[in-house]
Amino acid sequence: LAARVKHAAECRKHQGRGSSCEMSGNEHVGAAVEQVFLGVDPGEKRVGIAVKPADRAHAEPLVVLERDSHINQKIAELAEQYTCDAVIVGLPRNIDGNDTAQTKRARGFAGELADATELHVIMYDEFGTSERARERLGATTREQEKRQLDAYAAAVLLEDYLGSLT
Repeated sequence: LAARVKHAAECRKHQGRGSSCEMSGNEHVGAAVEQVFLGVDPGEKRVGIAVKPADRAHAEPLVVLERDSHINQKIAELAEQYTCDAVIVGLPRNIDGNDTAQTKRARGFAGELADATELHVIMYDEFGTSERARERLGATTREQEKRQLDAYAAAVLLEDYLGSLT
C-alpha cells in the first residue's frame, strides 16, 4: 500500500510536465482510501495530529502534542499504533503561494521526522487549514481552541491531500 501512496505522490509531482500515469484518479483515491494516514500540523509550540483510518474516507482530529525534543518519537509511536502507511506534514506558504521562514522550518521538521523515524513523509500545502479548522470547531473558549485547533487543522490537511489525488 505504501508503494501506491508513493506512486500517487509521484504522479502528482510530475503532472503538468508532460508525463502521464496509467492509473485513473479514482484508482489513486481508491488506493488512498484503503490506507492509513497520519496528518501533522507542525507549529512553533504545538503539533496537531489527525488520523485517516483505513475504513474511512475522512480524517479525525486525534491529539495536540507539545513540541519538545521527543516530538519525533511521539509521532512515530502514533504512526505505529495506527499502522500508518504515510505521514502528511503541512507545508505553510503565504497567500501568494511563496515560501516563508515558516516554510523552511516546516521542511526542516519534516526532514528530521523522516530521518529520525524512517516514516514515509509527504509534505502538502496547508493553506487555509487553520481557518477551516476554526469553522469546524465552532464556538469554543480560547483555552479549548488552543488544545484542539491544531488537531483539527491536521484533519483538514489530510482531507485536502486525499482530495488532491483525484
